[in-house]
Amino acid sequence: MPIAFAQSLRSLQQDRHRFSLVWLLIVNLIFVTWLLWFFLASLTFYAHGQIVKSSSGIIVAEFPAATQPPIRLGQAARLYAQPVGADSSDLIPATVTEVDDRIRNGQIQVTLYADMDSPHAAALQTGLTGQVEIAIDKISPAALVLRGARNEE
Repeated sequence: MPIAFAQSLRSLQQDRHRFSLVWLLIVNLIFVTWLLWFFLASLTFYAHGQIVKSSSGIIVAEFPAATQPPIRLGQAARLYAQPVGADSSDLIPATVTEVDDRIRNGQIQVTLYADMDSPHAAALQTGLTGQVEIAIDKISPAALVLRGARNEE
């Protein structure tokens, strides 16, 4: 069915495109926010190990030998300590003091010194089990995507 030309011009003049412009601005704002996150956010990767020995603030933990990038001296660590017989775990900050690069049973040993001023440091006196977490890398999501693309080649 044909439409009269005068009526179609009148409808075009009445449409001010406000609704479309508002949605276009909202979508662009979301896209810019996502781009900022993609390039500027920092994702932290952790190596997780198991506590083997502990005595007076010195902790020995085992980590998988495949931990890449490698653990280095001076890196900050977090001990999720669980005293023998306890049900809950306590967070104790620590620092890597020694890394033994020899691989034994697919594991490397790392020596840490725990912060004895921590509120939960008392757990170190009575024997300790638990896990160790060391931040080994910080990377943006964009760099992570590029790293994954390089690994596929």
